[in-house]
Amino acid sequence: MKKALTSVLLSLILTLTASGCAPELYERLLISAIGVDRTATGCRVTVLASETTEDGGQSTFSGEGDTVPEALSQIALKSGRTPLYSHNAAILFGMQCAESGIAEQLDFFIRHYDSRPTAKVFLAEDTAESVLLQTDLMQLSNGAKYSGAAADVNLLQLVNGLYGVNTTAALPVLRADDLPTPVGTALLQSNRLCAVLTPAEAQGLSALQGTLSGGEFTIKDEAFGTVSLKARSTNSNIIFTGTAEQPKFTAKIHVIAEVSAVTNTAKHVGN
Repeated sequence: MKKALTSVLLSLILTLTASGCAPELYERLLISAIGVDRTATGCRVTVLASETTEDGGQSTFSGEGDTVPEALSQIALKSGRTPLYSHNAAILFGMQCAESGIAEQLDFFIRHYDSRPTAKVFLAEDTAESVLLQTDLMQLSNGAKYSGAAADVNLLQLVNGLYGVNTTAALPVLRADDLPTPVGTALLQSNRLCAVLTPAEAQGLSALQGTLSGGEFTIKDEAFGTVSLKARSTNSNIIFTGTAEQPKFTAKIHVIAEVSAVTNTAKHVGN
């Protein structure tokens, strides 16, 4: 009897403790996007948060600290609410993070139990805060995917690219403007920026990787003039044919595309 009573009391204590520790919804800050910029002493974090009130809407909060968690704790202090990261759909890093090494700022998003591996990741041409306050990051991600002119990367893909064997990570680069759009694709090796590709170069890289599934191309043809093609799918075969001293590769790319237009309309265009 004493053993059964002890078990009941223990269960009741655990229930009360759990219910007492869990914040109510109105006490949570529902994070939808996070921007991280490097500062002289650490980092500055800006978040876009959805309101839990009936009228909805979004608010922005910023905080600074030696690390991302410390900066986020400042946001909790200012907002008076506990950040909830499980709703976060986008992560944006400032250019200085990539130039000096992104590992420190990225570590929080890898370790935190609420972090979503499917969150889209971007790199700002200047500061993350300036882009985050102006644009719909998810809309830009879809645009890059459909055009093939910029990388479309989530957190899991970024981590695999950074820490995989013989791999390179890519991030779409965004410019703060009246209508922000991807202006390039950044390549990172050893957690640092090593190159920025133009939209045309990004399409070429996707074709080499066999991942290109969108975007328009033009080719010159003697019979049909200038032909516009809309890419549907690609696959590639890359063979190393050189030596360690003189590297050389032979690449064959197979593109399935639709003919969108031709300039020489006197010619009949088949399939």
